[in-house]
Amino acid sequence: MVGLTVTPLRLDAGFDVHLRWVEMTLTYGGLIEGVPRQRMNDELFIGRTMEQTQDKWTQYPVHLIPPARTIPDDHQRFDRHGPHPYGLVEYLPPVQCIGLFEAGIPNAESSCLVVIWFQDHSDTLIHPEAAAELRRIPWDDLARDFGFDAPL
Repeated sequence: MVGLTVTPLRLDAGFDVHLRWVEMTLTYGGLIEGVPRQRMNDELFIGRTMEQTQDKWTQYPVHLIPPARTIPDDHQRFDRHGPHPYGLVEYLPPVQCIGLFEAGIPNAESSCLVVIWFQDHSDTLIHPEAAAELRRIPWDDLARDFGFDAPL
């Protein structure tokens, strides 16, 4: 197995966080039929992902960066029989990412946060536009401290 070194991400708050674990999947990889719509995105691709991530990472807080949403110009061709109960056709970015970030000294004074974000395909692990969103995370308000004196 080859190790992957990821450059630390410098937050707007002025310190670095390190990506310790990441899972990347195609946003609509499990969509067998139809087109994505607003309600489907909210309930399945965002809501369910948030719930599953919170269930998996119970020891860490989970933060969702709200994804960009695109309504195609030709969405009327999908709704030619009137409004659809699940809303307009709407696309999220094609790659869904879940990452565990850590700041500080591992196994000593550190803080962690699990982040869910959506991004376009990229030659880099974190798309530059997604990295800009990640830099704006209010880390001190969201992350959990894991120092020696931190409450459990």
